[in-house]
Amino acid sequence: MDEPGFKRQSGWVHAGWTGDNEVLLSDPSQPLNEDVVLYSPGDEHAGGAGGLSRWFSDSGADGLRDGEQTRDAKKLAFVAGDDDSSIRFYRATGGYPHVPEPCYQLTNTNGHAYDGPSWSPDGSRVAWAEPDGIHTIAIPDMTTDCGTPTEDDRLVIPGASHPDWGPADVPAPRPAPPVPGGGGAPGGGTAPGGGTAPGGGTAPGGGTAPGGGTAPGGAPAPGGTATPGAPAGGPLTPAPIRGGST
Repeated sequence: MDEPGFKRQSGWVHAGWTGDNEVLLSDPSQPLNEDVVLYSPGDEHAGGAGGLSRWFSDSGADGLRDGEQTRDAKKLAFVAGDDDSSIRFYRATGGYPHVPEPCYQLTNTNGHAYDGPSWSPDGSRVAWAEPDGIHTIAIPDMTTDCGTPTEDDRLVIPGASHPDWGPADVPAPRPAPPVPGGGGAPGGGTAPGGGTAPGGGTAPGGGTAPGGGTAPGGAPAPGGTATPGAPAGGPLTPAPIRGGST
């Protein structure tokens, strides 16, 4: 979104595809720009012009960044706050130019920053990174309203970072190489803690795999909870539509 040298600078970053020809951008460096915009790169070979659609700002969020939209375009998630201490969830109300409805804010009580929210393929869960690893939480269906959260966030991959929840399932395990002397695979082929191997749907410790709703060991990890409503500071405000790049 920025031109080389000392030319036009918008500052929007954190591009996330919403379709084959459109990206979601947020976190502008210019204070008067909207928090969230949509940008279509265009097609030079086909002669199609790109364009910028200024979507919305949320005066109660203290900045929105690192956003991602579900594949069905019904939900959005953004990291918010000066210290990245929250994730805000929105219900899409028909897509651009309709302003999304703020539904929940996930607030970290342990001082950790949130990073890289990524939706599951069906949009029922979202994953993100904290210093201790990747967490996930279930987000209610938002077809008609914001719904009601039913669980706390859970640590599912300790020590991991940069989640990117793709459409493919966890691949089946490779066959174990033969053990000298004719023995079977170490441990008899099961995962640590009695769970099945990757691809079988059960995580180490007997909990279900990411997306299944249970953390390793079956216990929720400490963290924030999704709470309804936007914090005091102001409602979402619609942004004027303007074509072309800024």
